[in-house]
Amino acid sequence: MLVLFVGVVLFGADYGLIYWGEQFLDSGLTAILFATLPLMTVAFAHLYIPGDRITARKLAGTLLAFLGVVALFGESLRLDVSKLGPMAAIIGGAVFAAAAGVATKRHGATLHSATLNAPSMLVGGITLAAAAIASGEGINLPADAMTWSAIAYLAIAGSVVTFLVYFSLLKTWSVTSLSFISVFTPAIALALGFVFLDERPTLWTAVGAVLILAGVGLALSRSRPRTS
Repeated sequence: MLVLFVGVVLFGADYGLIYWGEQFLDSGLTAILFATLPLMTVAFAHLYIPGDRITARKLAGTLLAFLGVVALFGESLRLDVSKLGPMAAIIGGAVFAAAAGVATKRHGATLHSATLNAPSMLVGGITLAAAAIASGEGINLPADAMTWSAIAYLAIAGSVVTFLVYFSLLKTWSVTSLSFISVFTPAIALALGFVFLDERPTLWTAVGAVLILAGVGLALSRSRPRTS
């Protein structure tokens, strides 16, 4: 049942909504909207995972990290009310990703990472193919080698390896700590743009990076017991 749930919810609904929404939104707004993932995860974990309760420290740190992502892209942020549908799709993707992560943390302790990853991706692929056919898009294969190379990279490095590591870490790490990947990813992308594409960071970039680091550190830290 967990394999079916993760396949439909994470690899089907989450990716389907994100890829659809990204067609209409710029990358900065997409990153901000998906950075709500830790907030969703904290809420679901509080309700569904024993002992993983919301604390003032955890909530404050999560909000601070989210504000850090907003700061990273705040200068270029443009909101268009005509694109509320795609924006809702990205947030919906974050909700589904959080639900899948929490469910895996609660029920996947005895499953080997590969045993969960491989069939779940197959279920997700079937789900997306069915959605494409139902929507009239059909299934079209790329015609050039460069596109196949990109797909191969995303399939192996971005999917198989990434989720094997993710599901393995879920056995020992908290689901909240892993959800902060969504706030580190845009910061890393900006850093790579600086190194390889000569993109110039701004003051807001620095502010955002500091807020993200401070927020994650606060959310994952534990208060020291008082000594008499």
